[in-house]
Amino acid sequence: TTAETTTVYTTTQPTTTETTTVSTTTLSTTTATTPCEHVQEMCEWKEWMNKEYPNPNNPNQNETYANLRDTYEFCEVPMGIECSMAGVDSLEIPFESFAQEGVTCDVNSGLYCDASQLSGFFAVCYDYEIRVKCCWEECVTPTVPTTTEITTISTTTTTTPTTAETTTVYTTTQPTTTETTTVSTTTLSTTTATTPCEHVQEMCEWKE
Repeated sequence: TTAETTTVYTTTQPTTTETTTVSTTTLSTTTATTPCEHVQEMCEWKEWMNKEYPNPNNPNQNETYANLRDTYEFCEVPMGIECSMAGVDSLEIPFESFAQEGVTCDVNSGLYCDASQLSGFFAVCYDYEIRVKCCWEECVTPTVPTTTEITTISTTTTTTPTTAETTTVYTTTQPTTTETTTVSTTTLSTTTATTPCEHVQEMCEWKE
C-alpha cells in the first residue's frame, strides 16, 4: 500500500491595533488676593454670666457690664443681650413673663435689679443671668480659581499572535489484489474384480 501525504501551510500575519487614550484633568487652584477686598461681619453669643446671688442681706442684683468685666471676658460694645433667670430656658420662657418690677435689661449697660422697687414683704431680686452678642469684622478674600489642564496620553498596543494553519491532505493508493483459484481434479479408478463362486447356498421363501 502506498500513502502519499501533502502538507499545506497557511500563515496569517499578526494584527497590531494601537489605541490612544487622552485623559484631561482639571485642577482648581485658589489664589489669595491682598489687600482685603471684602469685609464681613461675624457674630457669636457669649456664655451666660451670673456674678451676684441676691439674698435678704443683699437683695439687689448687679449684672451690669461694668460689674461683670473683672470676672468675664466679652466685647466692649455688645450688639445684643439676653436676660433670663438662672435655671430657666430663655428659649421656652420669655424674660418678660417672669421679670420683676424694677428690673432693667439693657443692651447698653446690662442687667440691674433694684429691690427697693419690689412690692411685698419679701423684696428680694430673683437670681438673674445674662449673655451678650459680640460682633467683629473679618476680611474675606475672594477666591480666584485658576484652571490648570493636564493632558495624559496613554497608548495601548494590542498584538494578535500569528496563526499558522496546517492543512494535511492524505492521498491513499489502494493495493491491487490478484486472486488465483486452483481447481484440482481427482480421478478415482474403480476396479471390478470377477471372482468364481466358491459356495452355492439354496435360498427359500413362502409366497402369499
